[in-house]
Amino acid sequence: MVIGIILFAAFSARQSDDAVVAGVIANEASVAVLPFVNMSNDSDNEYFSDGLTETLLHMLARVPGLKVAARTSSFAFKGQDKTIGEIARALGVAHVLEGSVQRVGDRVRITAQLIRADDGFHVWSENYDRTLDDIFGIQDEIAEKVGGALSVSLLGTPAKADITGVATSDPDAYDLYLQAINERDTYSFGGLKAAEGLLKGALTVDAEFLDAKTELANNYLHQIETGLMDGDVGYPLIMATTEQVLAADPDNVMARGIKVFTEAAITTQAIGDPQQLFDAIDELSALVNEDPDLLQLRIFLMRLYQGTQQTDQALPLMLAARALDPFNARIHYELGTIAL
Repeated sequence: MVIGIILFAAFSARQSDDAVVAGVIANEASVAVLPFVNMSNDSDNEYFSDGLTETLLHMLARVPGLKVAARTSSFAFKGQDKTIGEIARALGVAHVLEGSVQRVGDRVRITAQLIRADDGFHVWSENYDRTLDDIFGIQDEIAEKVGGALSVSLLGTPAKADITGVATSDPDAYDLYLQAINERDTYSFGGLKAAEGLLKGALTVDAEFLDAKTELANNYLHQIETGLMDGDVGYPLIMATTEQVLAADPDNVMARGIKVFTEAAITTQAIGDPQQLFDAIDELSALVNEDPDLLQLRIFLMRLYQGTQQTDQALPLMLAARALDPFNARIHYELGTIAL
């Protein structure tokens, strides 16, 4: 089984790489946000620079008409000795946003520069030297200036999207949230438990931090999948948490997806009625169409297709995900499971 998954993933990766090599940059209104380099003396601050990068990426993804390379594929080039041009060609973008972060005590120094890939021209650059209390203002300013520069020069109109960052104004809550994301990304037993504790800490500081609540619900799902938490314990926690998020933000796509998937799991487990899975498929399909960049929603939908023996629907769903995020190892793994 393992060999089959590896061979299929390798074949898929080769196809993806061939497509990248053969292709050219198709959309000038496009950007990749590379991991900001941690310039702090303490290597433990890596989570902070990575978190800042991820926040900026999500903010820019809200600019209408702007193509933003997926987070996982952008982070695949972290620490690699590649030129801006090579990275841009591999990701299929015309611009790259890069920078560095130096954190000392309660102060942070951030540099950011937007580079046109074909000739190395610096479209925009800025240096920031502020306190951590102003980190949200720095993120907003970088996203607005980058989004504005690309929107005006390439799209012909200024960016009109709401490109605010994470839903908290408390730097301590934000710091705990970033640490939690860093732990979650290991997807280890210890990492998931550590992330749970950090997210609960963030919510102790800011009880209305919706991003932390949504991530906590997703964390419980991961723990159920890995056997760290029993479904009878985890599912009620997930439902309660997502209902809190949706009460404050009814349009939260991720929270809606988690709730739909969890309700289907609870009902199927309790009464064994597969009809609930088909109803959930319809709802999740609509959510994927609403926000096609959210990989977790696609994985929820793929799981339901597999549960209803609809692998013919699961395969194109994940192939489309690979087109959006070609260097994401998890997508190649999921493609391998479909092929078994």
